[in-house]
Amino acid sequence: RGRKPLQFCVLNDTVATYFGGCSRLAPEAYDSAIGMILGTGINSAYLEKAEKIGKIAPAPYDMAINIESGKFNKVEMQPFDRMLDENSAMPGDAWMEKKISGAYLGNNLYYALLDACEKCDGIKDKADRDAAEGLPDNAFRARLLEKGGIETAELSLFTEDPYGESAIASLCRTAEERDYALKIADQIVDRAAYLVVCHLAAIMEHCDTGTHRTEPATIIVEGSTWQKFQALRERIIYYAHQIITLEQGRYYRFCAVEGSNLIGSAWAAAASRRDPAAS
Repeated sequence: RGRKPLQFCVLNDTVATYFGGCSRLAPEAYDSAIGMILGTGINSAYLEKAEKIGKIAPAPYDMAINIESGKFNKVEMQPFDRMLDENSAMPGDAWMEKKISGAYLGNNLYYALLDACEKCDGIKDKADRDAAEGLPDNAFRARLLEKGGIETAELSLFTEDPYGESAIASLCRTAEERDYALKIADQIVDRAAYLVVCHLAAIMEHCDTGTHRTEPATIIVEGSTWQKFQALRERIIYYAHQIITLEQGRYYRFCAVEGSNLIGSAWAAAASRRDPAAS
């Protein structure tokens, strides 16, 4: 509107979640915090020491780092991962996100089942075909292609009640097909949970946090996938104990702060208007 001077603050939702969560925590209750969004996408943020950031060192303040962890690409790609990637809006990008986030998890199962159908169709030996009876076949593949994809909400519902009425269950004509679809769905959810915890554990190791039980690292979590996908959330909690506590010997707690995005945005905007010398 032509108003000058204009003061503003630029931050993304992950950093806002980090700020919003920290504003509601008692400082003596934790030794560090990690902000994580697990919704349509996956991302995390943490506070980095100024001396480790060459661009600002020396500086009198530490800095919140937006990792963009969904773009991590040092992860193994299965054939169905490549199928998903090739058919995505961003081929060759965000490989970690495509294995974890709500925008892609359902279609992880879709392309994994299509890949299984192709492998079963390629079996030539009769004994092997007999052993594969009940696994996805051309008829299942036709139904899957007609559906055209699987929503993450459908995957969540199927994992919670595989023998109830759901879009994925309706694709299956036999108990064997349903059992096979559930097996693949469980593996998709398990891998996603494992990767979520791996990237949280990496942040804790990098920052050397959570070394004392009485002052754990606090993981502030926001996002629809975390809130609504029960099977994934439970698996994340399981792997966090296995990897962070038992393997790393570190301590943490998950913390959900209602409205952390909004609170963090307001906090950052207000802080940006203060005199830096008085901060």
